[in-house]
Amino acid sequence: MMAVNQVIPCPVCKAPISFDVKQLIQGINFSCATCGAGIGLAVDSKIELDEARQKIEMLKDMHKK
Repeated sequence: MMAVNQVIPCPVCKAPISFDVKQLIQGINFSCATCGAGIGLAVDSKIELDEARQKIEMLKDMHKK
């Protein structure tokens, strides 16, 4: 998976927070340089992401056969 740099407005002060999608998916949190507020994946999102990743791997395995 290729790293994709994105920007999201801070939920507190609306300043731009730059983040790397690959790192976000890996569970890394990012902080606003202006006010210190953080962004990251919610626990529910991490669970859904892990389930989707497992399904993708199963499909890849099936395709190889």
